[in-house]
Amino acid sequence: MKAISVRQPWASRIAEGNKTIETRPRPTNYRGDILVVSSKTPVASGLPLGQALCVANLVDCQPMTKGDEKAA
Repeated sequence: MKAISVRQPWASRIAEGNKTIETRPRPTNYRGDILVVSSKTPVASGLPLGQALCVANLVDCQPMTKGDEKAA
């Protein structure tokens, strides 16, 4: 399974379903299940660090628009 490392608190927000768009500097051709892992830095008080948090479904990869800001 492919994995993606995401900084806290955003990794936990993805796991909770509150963050549905992740921004990255490069596109990917991969689609499907992806393991969301919280990065070890920066330290976020009370949030899990360096741990697998959930499996998400990567469905699309496109340039971000102004309308995407709230979800991202």
